[in-house]
Amino acid sequence: MKFNLYKYKISSANVQAEFYRMCRNANVNICLEYKHNDCRFDAVIYDKNNEILAIIEFKNRWGKYANYVNTDTKQHKKYISYGIPVIYVLNFSDVGEKFNVVKNLFMKAVYELVF
Repeated sequence: MKFNLYKYKISSANVQAEFYRMCRNANVNICLEYKHNDCRFDAVIYDKNNEILAIIEFKNRWGKYANYVNTDTKQHKKYISYGIPVIYVLNFSDVGEKFNVVKNLFMKAVYELVF
């Protein structure tokens, strides 16, 4: 059986895998499927002191909803209640931009720990 590239739609699992790979290659601390209290975050970014710097949520958006985040959900409200930045990676083309946001956040935290 051959893989049909034309039928293939990039899943959120592949988006998550690429984001994880980029973080690991840049030595950014990332943990997938992190549980805290009654939440399960898709991923968290944390510093050398194990302080969580950002919550990452992966979605798979296409078409007219490709850049849309519904902030009126129970999940979103619960996540922002922690007072930590919530970063949405909405599709594969969003990975690079959101990785740069996370990398800058991580590097700022590392710099503040050193100085």
